[in-house]
Amino acid sequence: MNNIKQPLIKEIAELREELATLNIDLESAQLVHDAAEELYGTEAFFDFFMENADEMRVVSIHNEIEMYEKTLTLELALITTRYLITDAPLTSPAGFHPSSNVYIKNNVWVETNRLPRHLDGGLNAHDMHKNDEAA
Repeated sequence: MNNIKQPLIKEIAELREELATLNIDLESAQLVHDAAEELYGTEAFFDFFMENADEMRVVSIHNEIEMYEKTLTLELALITTRYLITDAPLTSPAGFHPSSNVYIKNNVWVETNRLPRHLDGGLNAHDMHKNDEAA
């Protein structure tokens, strides 16, 4: 398994353990969550949320796991060079903060420590030390 994904695999396992301790099925939790959405913006929302925090957490955990499992299916890359030349914006996947320098790979993906004098049209150079577009 790709080492980049190991922390995410560990996080999914921890979330599943938390779900087991809550012992609330998703269908019941989703009903409570849906009822909370109807109260959103009202004074009653906070009290309802606090009284049903475990059910709300179950829905949240299921959503997190779903997003993380999708991330596991994607081709990811850990950028270790100064610059990245690519054909599209950088996308940080669920489960990774942009500061981790883990991104979903684009069609064009060139990691380098030196920028070329000229880039072909449609290519962008990202300075990973500044974490924004360099050219």
